[in-house]
Amino acid sequence: MKRWLIQLEGPVEAFAILEEWFQGPDLDLVRVDDAFYLASSDFRGMTADEVDQHACRLIEAANGAIRVENPSYPPIGIGGVSVYEDDVTGRRDVVVRPRPAVLTLKAFPPTVLVNGEPVRGPDLPRLVRRVRLALADDVVARVLRIMETPTLDFIDMYKVIELIADSVGGEKQLFTAPRNWTDQAEYKRFKQTANSHGGRHAPGKFTPPKKPMTRLTARCYVAGVVDSWLRDEYGA
Repeated sequence: MKRWLIQLEGPVEAFAILEEWFQGPDLDLVRVDDAFYLASSDFRGMTADEVDQHACRLIEAANGAIRVENPSYPPIGIGGVSVYEDDVTGRRDVVVRPRPAVLTLKAFPPTVLVNGEPVRGPDLPRLVRRVRLALADDVVARVLRIMETPTLDFIDMYKVIELIADSVGGEKQLFTAPRNWTDQAEYKRFKQTANSHGGRHAPGKFTPPKKPMTRLTARCYVAGVVDSWLRDEYGA
């Protein structure tokens, strides 16, 4: 059987963590010599160009899903090499294409934060479900696409909250029953911080709260809302 392998970029120590997450037909991390590649059952029957486009969507969704679990770390990078491998004959045809600048993957620590609380690494089935969901649902795809941004700022984070609120019937739904994904006071604090932050509105138009959220605190806050939304609305 022949399969496509898409090169990933990042330090070697990071792939020991990824091997725990990507080990199945949907997302599989494959080591060839000293390089690491992404394999997926989705690539079967695709052309080289189709594989490239689909791999970007998979990695984009995986990046966003990982950053929901661990908001502090940058996403996986795709390299410039694809391999068409025949696992019967062992023949490998290498396809090299120039790619746009990509993001590299830094090592993930064994402990990550969600809502400020330490948890273990992402649960593989949940991560795969969220990647699959992003391929099927445009709103989820847009949210995870924003979440993967390494320079996630208040404009990006506010957009994520807006997308989620719009998908469930308005911002009030975020902090009232039956969802209760956030405390109303914390939501107001986040919103005031974001509105008063440079870039969203003219300087001085909105007054910041007494205790504005730092960017890192806001990232963890937004990641928590995204996580609750995916779990409750989609079972992912």
